[in-house]
Amino acid sequence: MKNQTKKEIVSLKQLRTGGLTFMAILILFLAWIGWVNGSIDKDLQSRRDEMIESCPVIETFNEEEIKEVEEKKEEVKEEVKPDVSKMSVENQIRHYAQEENFQWEDYLVRLAKCESKLNPKARGVNKDGSIDRGTFQINNSWHREVTDAQAYDVEFSTKWTMKMINAGQQTIWACDKLIK
Repeated sequence: MKNQTKKEIVSLKQLRTGGLTFMAILILFLAWIGWVNGSIDKDLQSRRDEMIESCPVIETFNEEEIKEVEEKKEEVKEEVKPDVSKMSVENQIRHYAQEENFQWEDYLVRLAKCESKLNPKARGVNKDGSIDRGTFQINNSWHREVTDAQAYDVEFSTKWTMKMINAGQQTIWACDKLIK
């Protein structure tokens, strides 16, 4: 008898679960029929309204408002510029390359690694007495237009080097042949 009672209890639980599922399907079906016929039950209407009210409001914006948001976004970008001086030399080079939309960013970093091991204070004295200076080892004899302060400055030397490379002058660096 104990086994029979357990079986009956299990059957009742299954019936209740199945019954609830059936009821849910029946309610959905009746609701669908009501919507199809255009006569939504008042209770269903109020439930639908409650659900709609509980959803977050989605606003639409006109073109003028969108333009205003985009302009403010640009202003915020301008205000939140990174402190480049706290970046590693490699990241400074990458930053200036991206800022100038320079297409050979990786080449530029490899060049600086090869020329100075990314050391902005690097100084090399050549046999002829000329001095290679800074991250990109800008020679003081061949490039008199570049002062020592400029040659040792990561921003200036990076931008100057990009200008030279864009002009097709990358072969002035000994490392150009090594890193291609």
